[in-house]
Amino acid sequence: FAAFCLEAFINNVCREELGEDGVKRYLLKHSKQREIKDKWKGVVQEMTEKKGKQVTGEELSKERFWARFCKLFELRDKLVHYKEGFEIPVGTEWGNTAPIYAEVNSRESEEYVKAMDQMVQWFCEHAGMQFPFDRPVIQ
Repeated sequence: FAAFCLEAFINNVCREELGEDGVKRYLLKHSKQREIKDKWKGVVQEMTEKKGKQVTGEELSKERFWARFCKLFELRDKLVHYKEGFEIPVGTEWGNTAPIYAEVNSRESEEYVKAMDQMVQWFCEHAGMQFPFDRPVIQ
C-alpha cells in the first residue's frame, strides 16, 4: 500500500506543481525512464530546478531511505506480477510460508512506512513544498 501511495504522490506532484507544460517537458526529457525510481529522480530534478536549487537524482539515491524505497517497489512488483509456481516454504517465527510473505510482515511494513514518510519529508524540503502532514506518520 505504501508503494501505491508514493506513486500517487509523485504523479500528483508532477501534475500540480509542474503544470501541463512541465509534465510534457518532463516526459520528453525522461521518456526512456519508466521505472518509479527514475520518475522520483526526474521529478526531484525538475522540481528543484524550478525552485532554483538543483538537486540531482543521484543525491536522492544516496539518502538512507532510498534502499528501503527500492526494496519496497521490488516487493510490490513481486506481489502485483506474481508468477504462479511452487516455491519451497521458508520458516518464520509465524510458521512456514511462501518466501514473499516472509518479507512482507507487520514489522517490515512499519519500517517501510517510516522510510516513505522520511522520503516525502525530504522531497518537500528540497522541492520547497509544505509537508502534507503535521507530524510523522509513525512515531
